[in-house]
Amino acid sequence: MNPVLRPARSDDCLEIVELLHTRMNANIPPERWALLLDYPWRPTDAPDCGRVLEDEGHIVGFLGATYVDRLIDGRVLRICNMSSWYLLREYRGKGYGRAMVRDLTADPDVTYTDLTATPQVHAMLLAHAGFAILDEERWLLRRSANVKRSLAVRDSGTEAPHLHHHRGFRDLRIIEVATDDGTCTLVLQVKKKQQDIAYHQLLHVDQPSLLARHAEAIATAILPKQPAVLAIDRRLLPIAPAGGEIEVIPQPRLFKSRRLRRHQIDNLYNEVLLLDQKLP
Repeated sequence: MNPVLRPARSDDCLEIVELLHTRMNANIPPERWALLLDYPWRPTDAPDCGRVLEDEGHIVGFLGATYVDRLIDGRVLRICNMSSWYLLREYRGKGYGRAMVRDLTADPDVTYTDLTATPQVHAMLLAHAGFAILDEERWLLRRSANVKRSLAVRDSGTEAPHLHHHRGFRDLRIIEVATDDGTCTLVLQVKKKQQDIAYHQLLHVDQPSLLARHAEAIATAILPKQPAVLAIDRRLLPIAPAGGEIEVIPQPRLFKSRRLRRHQIDNLYNEVLLLDQKLP
């Protein structure tokens, strides 16, 4: 056993997909796994597709990396979302996994996120890879009889430059809400979770201050009458909204960055869309 750590390339796709589909999660179709290596928002100069561990010509481990360039506060900054970390059992506990993470996240100009880390991965990233908590709680808002005025809501498309990459993804809702002091666009992932409640999880809002002022009214306007909540990570809505309650995120979101603060990082670009899963 003398494995080699190297960047994952597009031409590794077939072998990586085979590894992930047969050994990590067979419920995710191969064509979904393949999106981790060829996704709509990939920059033309993306350095790699993650990391692979290769032994005797065979890929025995993979750590996925999806990159995006975001315009944030007037600067174009690169964000890398890590996911789908898998090692064959016989290579675990030998330091290879830790080496994969450290090698992938070594660029100080890149912001790294892991939005779906398992408890074991979560502990390792905090202790050994320089990550910190991005969010561990979210606000839940429901329809409220206390809201006496209705807001104008319309389904929006993906015309905005920062949203056109999201055409065709299931369970994605892009809406515009008009209030008496402005209009905001919200990107939501709608998935049923505990007790069959539909979570309208906020991925992105273009006017966070407007959302903060009208959160309860917006929830009342956009949520259906069946059991549903508007879920907003606390960093994206730092003030307590009227009618809001706190829920602990079962798998805290993590990040590593020298250039961005927590509130500047949303949930818009991540592997759960590519794999048709849901944010924890």
